[in-house]
Amino acid sequence: MQNTWMIRAGRNGRFFKDFKNKNFVAVGWNVLAPLDRFEDKAQIKLAYIMHYENDKPSKTANSITMIERFVNIQKGDYIVTYCPKSREYLVGKDLGQYQHREIEGDEYANIRKVEWIGNVHRDKLSEGAKRSLMSVLTLFAVKPEIIQEFVEQLRN
Repeated sequence: MQNTWMIRAGRNGRFFKDFKNKNFVAVGWNVLAPLDRFEDKAQIKLAYIMHYENDKPSKTANSITMIERFVNIQKGDYIVTYCPKSREYLVGKDLGQYQHREIEGDEYANIRKVEWIGNVHRDKLSEGAKRSLMSVLTLFAVKPEIIQEFVEQLRN
């Protein structure tokens, strides 16, 4: 079964154009990279706390879950990202390729290659879909009925 993942394009969608033009999505946690070196959540947690501490245990738990999910996205899973400026969602399919890239500056080092299918303007979605996509998390699962709305909009 295909899953659908919303992966934010950085604060205010600042990496949206890179995601779109270079056919990938990315997450931070650069100091932990490569993220696929961890065998389980316990190892991720140890490394995370070593680098970021554990002042906010709920933030730590959310980050660990997002890291694990990002690495384990499956080939063919739907990927959605959003640009607040243009109010458009970009929808694609994961190509099954987690990669760690050497970077300079504040870019994201952990990427997944994506084949973009198309974009959907936010106003074309139902109110329920809009609400469910409002999470501020970097990465979260999207309900099957929401991707169906995207697919229907892409057909039109």
